[in-house]
Amino acid sequence: MKHIGNLEITKDNERGFKNLKEVTGYLYVDRSAKLDAPLLTTVGGDLYVDGSAKLDAPLLTTVGGDLRVDRSAKLDAPLLTTVGGDLYVDGSAKLDALTTVGSYLRVYGSEKLDAPLLTTVGGDLRVDRSAKLDAPLLTTVGGDLYVDGSAKLDAPLLTTVGGYLRVDGSAKLDALTTVGGYLRVYGSAKLDAPNIKNKSDDKAKAIATKALAAAFKKRKLVKVDGILSFLISVKTIKSLKLFKVKIVGKLEVSFIIQKGEVFSHGKTIKEAKDSIKYKLSDRDTTRFKKWKLTDSKNLTSLINAYRAITGACELGTRHFCESSKLKPKYTVKEVIELTKGKYGNEQFKAFFEV
Repeated sequence: MKHIGNLEITKDNERGFKNLKEVTGYLYVDRSAKLDAPLLTTVGGDLYVDGSAKLDAPLLTTVGGDLRVDRSAKLDAPLLTTVGGDLYVDGSAKLDALTTVGSYLRVYGSEKLDAPLLTTVGGDLRVDRSAKLDAPLLTTVGGDLYVDGSAKLDAPLLTTVGGYLRVDGSAKLDALTTVGGYLRVYGSAKLDAPNIKNKSDDKAKAIATKALAAAFKKRKLVKVDGILSFLISVKTIKSLKLFKVKIVGKLEVSFIIQKGEVFSHGKTIKEAKDSIKYKLSDRDTTRFKKWKLTDSKNLTSLINAYRAITGACELGTRHFCESSKLKPKYTVKEVIELTKGKYGNEQFKAFFEV
């Protein structure tokens, strides 16, 4: 059974999903609801387990968007290998097979995340308050690494941090050699990193980005503009590289075109080509210069602004909107927070914070 679009599970409709195999949009398990989904393998958008909710998904392998386990919620997904977006753990999560987090990973509160096979975090990694993360095979963090309060991080094979490293808790990083940004150890915090060579290396980000791409490629996945897709084929046409893909959770095939360091998505090859022209063209952003961070705008206006400022392609923008639970209106500041770690976020943020 494939569910087309978004799926919200409440106490009233929690039964009847024994045959659920795939959700193309986001999956939201609300508060005290319980979802038994023994055949579920793929969630195309975000997966959110909230309150005291419980999700048993023994065959789940891939979440295309963000995964959030909140408060006293519980997620048991022993075969989950890949989260395309952010991973937040503020509940209880047992993720024995997890290898790759595409963007931001945060473990906070008094919780513990056991991720014995985790090798790559594409964005920031934050272990907060009294949380504990055991990641014995973790080698690469693409963004910033923040170990806070009395939190503990044990990552003996971590070699590269693409951004800054801040330790205000306890971190054991025996193999760490490269940090892209600043390195700070606060108060009585402790950092064991005897092999560190470069405390501010501008090549660290590139090393981390390459490691993330390799981690996805190993599982025949590709992440472009924040969208995780299964890779079907790749070929070169003149100066363009053409990827035939199936976005995680989607039923139809789509295309990615690469020109130099620029990528674009499209339902067809023509749409992908048109999108890359849009990305490479001059886009008028004059009407957005008067917007303030506190201004509240409707979703359509914000989408138009985001595309014009960042060059985000139509399919990528639509996928993000369909994969997330969105409100009719947001402030500009809320959009910056909402898109953290996604394509164009830094460019959008800089436009309004100059």
